Amino acid sequence: MEILNPEEIRINRKTNQILDLTAERINDFSKRKLDEEQKENLKLALIDPQIRISLAIEGINLRARQTTEILEVYKITNEIKHEDHAQEVVNLANAIDFIVKNRDEPFSNELLCEVHSIVETDVLSDAGFLRNQNVRISGSKLVVPNYPKLNSLIDDVEIYFELSQQQDPIVLSVWLHHQITQIHPFQDGNGRTARLMQDWVLLKNNYFAVSTGHINRARYLDLLEEADEKDYDELISSMAEAQSDVIARAIQAVESPEKRKKSIGLIVKAAKNRRNAYITQEYDNWRHHINRVIESFELSCRELNLQSEVKSKSDIKFAPVACEFIKNDIIDSAQWERIRKKGWTSFNNAFVIWWYREGQPFYKTVAYYSRHFLRPNYDPAKNLQKSVSIYMGGYNIPPEVDAPIAGIKLHDKKTLEIFAQLPWPDEDIALREILLNKSNIYAYYNLPTNTNVSGVKGVNFQVSSEDAHETWKPEKKQPNEFVQEYINNLFTKKAGII
Repeated sequence: MEILNPEEIRINRKTNQILDLTAERINDFSKRKLDEEQKENLKLALIDPQIRISLAIEGINLRARQTTEILEVYKITNEIKHEDHAQEVVNLANAIDFIVKNRDEPFSNELLCEVHSIVETDVLSDAGFLRNQNVRISGSKLVVPNYPKLNSLIDDVEIYFELSQQQDPIVLSVWLHHQITQIHPFQDGNGRTARLMQDWVLLKNNYFAVSTGHINRARYLDLLEEADEKDYDELISSMAEAQSDVIARAIQAVESPEKRKKSIGLIVKAAKNRRNAYITQEYDNWRHHINRVIESFELSCRELNLQSEVKSKSDIKFAPVACEFIKNDIIDSAQWERIRKKGWTSFNNAFVIWWYREGQPFYKTVAYYSRHFLRPNYDPAKNLQKSVSIYMGGYNIPPEVDAPIAGIKLHDKKTLEIFAQLPWPDEDIALREILLNKSNIYAYYNLPTNTNVSGVKGVNFQVSSEDAHETWKPEKKQPNEFVQEYINNLFTKKAGII
């Protein structure tokens, strides 16, 4: 094989637009002046997902809580927890720490082998050494080079990297990632090492480390195979999307941490006294802001568990309040487009939260994606008929029926197709919908019965059943604001502890 010159990578207009938008977001974030606490919050918010995502590509699936526990035990005792894949978790954490500290070093054979040595510590006997035999990749068309050529090929990569005039860090990082996977320099651990070297390039250029973002193994391998044919567009777009996701997580990690702690602290204190294809620019913007919303819910849940001293699921039964946050991947552009056109799609859950008081679940939040149900008298803008919202469905625990669903599915009378899904009426829950219009986020609140709405016509509308649904009004807010309101509302009305 021959090493591809990164200057020869050609990308289309859409990919360039995504890269430009991502660069703008990085530039905006870099202008923030972070104090030491914010830097620590940022580190804690980013390292766990990076580790879990890289391992998931290898078929090792871990929950956030597992990763946190393994790293906490190692940090305190300097010992590896006796648990499956704990060694791999610690190795990746150490490797991430290494590439952060060595981001200013030039690329070299020695740097590459050192990263591999850390990644495969106590896993491979030849960790840090280039393979000394020829190999084949099972199930792949790629023919990897014979082992005597490895040093020469890595030297070529070093030369191209140091002389490259490629201005976009994502393009250069993807190129290095792909070249290492093609060379396949080690007996095992090539994928993790390649992803870490990609992140090393990103860190070197003041971007965030991303691993592969939220794509599965099959998709990841497909993108690498496309790159094998010198078609890098999808792989680069996917990594730009991953960078945008991490930026969203970073924003929520550093914004108003004291307000979040104070709000969650009030809940915990009260409970203790009585006992959270190609990407179009429009989709990418929607995805970025929706991810901010989801991250805000997740971080608030994490803060609730942290202050309730919940470190594992077994701790929930001893906690005054707790929650279990289960996040699904954000819908891809194809599913997003189907919802815009049809109004609804299956497998549309954004996240689920189980809420606990005194060790017992009392409410299940089911947040799902559906097309915005127009409310002409209240909507903040026209032409929202193709907006994809997050709806805040859910039900009390124990549920009133054996197999509860998130909300009411509305059917077209002629085609019988589902065109919308609305949460079940519930006067105890105020927040019902989260809608993005351009870069503004609107929270739709349920108006209590008999609310005075003088001056507004058509406050009621009928759904497919005989019962009138709720009346909602929007307010422009930041995620931290309506998330804390939702949690306060939930523990006040459903748990009765505030």
